[in-house]
Amino acid sequence: MDWTLQPVLNQGEKTEGLFLVAKDVSDRWQMEKQLQLIQTTVATVKECLFWIDEQAKFHFVNNSACERIFGYNREEAIGWHAKELILPPEVHAMVAGVYQNLMQRKRGQHSINENITKADRIIFCERFNTTQSDKDGKAIGVASICRSAMTSPNRSR
Repeated sequence: MDWTLQPVLNQGEKTEGLFLVAKDVSDRWQMEKQLQLIQTTVATVKECLFWIDEQAKFHFVNNSACERIFGYNREEAIGWHAKELILPPEVHAMVAGVYQNLMQRKRGQHSINENITKADRIIFCERFNTTQSDKDGKAIGVASICRSAMTSPNRSR
């Protein structure tokens, strides 16, 4: 079954969440089974999965992994800009360039970024990014898989 990820819009502007759209829903039982498998995978995967919109604001994070890696639970992260939560000021310009390239589909699928945890610890995270598009092909955000690559024990913000 082929799936696409689409944003749930509030008043046509703000993304409130994400939903999966199946291109063929003729077999409802199969679709529900696959959706349950996807939900279980997202809930149990050790990497942080997140979706950020065109302004780089968080709209989805898988709670357990995000909290383990960054210290923020879903309710604390949703709606915040990445630079307000997890990006130190010295990498803002570099990350903005990577994000701009992603939104223009130029490059930036893989990156290693310096990040800040809720406890103000510096960590390095490896990210695999995929530009997300609406039905007309316009870039509307980025889905990322993020794992903590290394912690700097001697450095904090």
